[in-house]
Amino acid sequence: PQVGFVTRGTTDSLKVGAMILTTAVQVAASVVVLTLAGGCARNMLQTARVARLPSNTPAPSFPENSRASTKAMVDHLQTLSREELLEVFCSCPPPSDLAKLSGEWNGILLNNNNLGMTSIGSKFMSNVLFGKGRRWNGK
Repeated sequence: PQVGFVTRGTTDSLKVGAMILTTAVQVAASVVVLTLAGGCARNMLQTARVARLPSNTPAPSFPENSRASTKAMVDHLQTLSREELLEVFCSCPPPSDLAKLSGEWNGILLNNNNLGMTSIGSKFMSNVLFGKGRRWNGK
C-alpha cells in the first residue's frame, strides 16, 4: 500500500538508513569523548608527576639563542612537550612585583599533548567558557 508518495518498502529503507546514521553518529561521538577523556587523564597524570618533583628540580635548559628575543623564546617554548612546559612553569618563581605585569599581553596556546586537547579542549575552554562565545582576550 502507498502512503503519500512513499511506499511501505521505501519507508522501511528510510528507517534502516536512519538507524545506521544514528549508530554512526553515536560511534563518532563516543570516539571523540574517549579521546578527550584519555587526553584529560594523561594531563592529570603529568600534572601530578610534575607537582611531586622536589622544589629544587632544575627547569629544562634553554638554548642560549632562545634568549635572544621574545620570538626566539616563544619558538623554543613551542618545541617543548606539555610535561616540559609544566616543569618550566613550576620552576619559575612568582613575580615579585605585580605592577610590572600591567598592560596588554598577547598569548598563544602551547602544546597540550595532542591536537584534540590543544585545539578542541583549550580553544573551547578559552573561547566558549571564558570568552562567552567570543575569542577570549584574557582578563
